Amino acid sequence: MWTVTLVLLALGLRELASWYFRSRTTPANLAAQHNQAPNLNAETLGPGSKELYADEEAQTPSKVVERTEGEVKVPPLSAVTYPVSQEPSTAVVTDQGILSHAHSFVMYNPVLNNINANKEKVLRWLAKFTIPGAEFDSSLRIPPPECHPGTRLELLRDIRAWIENTLCAQRLLWLRGSAGVGKSAIIQTVAEGLSASSKLGASLFFSRPNKREKPTLVFPTIAYQLAVRVPFYKEYLARKMADDPKLLEKDMMSQFRVLIAEPFAKGTTGNSDVWAILLDGLDECEGEDAQKLIIRLVSQFTMQNPTSLLVWVIASRPEVHLIQCFGSDAIVDSVLVYDVPVDSGDACRDVENYLRESFTKIRDEFRDLLPTNTLWPGETAESQICRSALGHFGVVSTMIRFIGDLHVCDPVAQLGIVMSSTPAEDSFIDPLSTLHSLYTRILEAVPPNLLPVLKLLITYVLAVADNDDDLLMNLKGKAPLVVAATLLNLQQHTVYAALRKLHSVIKVPSPKDSASQSILFYHASFADYLRDQVNTL
Repeated sequence: MWTVTLVLLALGLRELASWYFRSRTTPANLAAQHNQAPNLNAETLGPGSKELYADEEAQTPSKVVERTEGEVKVPPLSAVTYPVSQEPSTAVVTDQGILSHAHSFVMYNPVLNNINANKEKVLRWLAKFTIPGAEFDSSLRIPPPECHPGTRLELLRDIRAWIENTLCAQRLLWLRGSAGVGKSAIIQTVAEGLSASSKLGASLFFSRPNKREKPTLVFPTIAYQLAVRVPFYKEYLARKMADDPKLLEKDMMSQFRVLIAEPFAKGTTGNSDVWAILLDGLDECEGEDAQKLIIRLVSQFTMQNPTSLLVWVIASRPEVHLIQCFGSDAIVDSVLVYDVPVDSGDACRDVENYLRESFTKIRDEFRDLLPTNTLWPGETAESQICRSALGHFGVVSTMIRFIGDLHVCDPVAQLGIVMSSTPAEDSFIDPLSTLHSLYTRILEAVPPNLLPVLKLLITYVLAVADNDDDLLMNLKGKAPLVVAATLLNLQQHTVYAALRKLHSVIKVPSPKDSASQSILFYHASFADYLRDQVNTL
């Protein structure tokens, strides 16, 4: 009796062992099962499988997707190798999905990456390392500078044509011009047009006085905007985030390599679109070395990947170190230089058209305050302002804001101040000197009893703008006005009274927004002027 029992037990164990080795999850067994298995689809795989196989080309679960940088290869299952462990996994799967009805199998060293879930986390991951208010359509830049309708037409057409010309040898354009010539307005208008045609990859408007200048946040800021607009790139970042969650804390060269160079190198996009990256005001990025590094990285990338579908536009003042960097032997052949015309006939005509239409709007706004017997302000005043601006849109736009300031409501008196700030007809014309003269007159209009308050506020705002370690800047890079008032022990009415005459040169947040917004400068030239004048106020 015992003999029969032992024989039966031995036969049972041999059959069980044979079944076990037949059912092991090995490449050979999987390949054999694959050849014998019927075709399955998402409908027969159980709950949760439709999401996994939403792509029609991935409907067969017997294929394993092997991802490479920028492309997807699907090899036959028999070619795939798996790591083998001596011990089976003891993990218990409790949710419903592709394996919800499976049984009698063992998984060795399973690694499951939920790319779809990571794709949803990517933007939140990137958002923590972006420059607030740097995008062309950010609410923090309202109202943004932009080209007046009918102006800069030739320049805008040239830039747009260059962006869309994928055969051009240079894929980096340097738009250079002195302060106040309208570079930011040009880049803003280009960004708006590219966005409307889905060709904008990213835009970044640096601003030193408004604290949009941190170099280590430049490439994450670009990456965030690209991830919003380019689907394949978002998937790429999801994998990189899973591999290294601290990637965005690395140095700029490492950031550029992983965020830009690898995913957008030649032949990896699988797309015929062109995405333009627009950087305005590079000279206001913190540190000359960082500015030059950005230029070198972008230049090297465009030279090594001439068919990449990323094109770059960098706008800045012609600072000496930038001229030397762009003109170096390693970079000069990769960049197309475009000088913004200033005192050319076209630039002066554009300024004249802008000024004429702006005065029309002011007349409509203050019709009851203006003389009715003449067409205010008259040809003499318009000509004198145009001549003093010498094609500088920054100069004339500041004058127009000053004349039409709704907080003053006296365009006639404001025009008189502007006229007294412009040089005489036979004198040497320096547009920036004219602008500084107007800044002086603006500050002189502040009531004497409020000057100490204004000096405190200006000193604080400039100190925060110049101090990277200020703890107050940790709140999304801003120093809210209410924080300044609290630290300086100033009442709300006193703060707004002191700033009342400055609305043409700074953007003052409303009382309801003062807890989250700070004072913003319309133009960096006013912040530079204040740094020179703060001790004399």
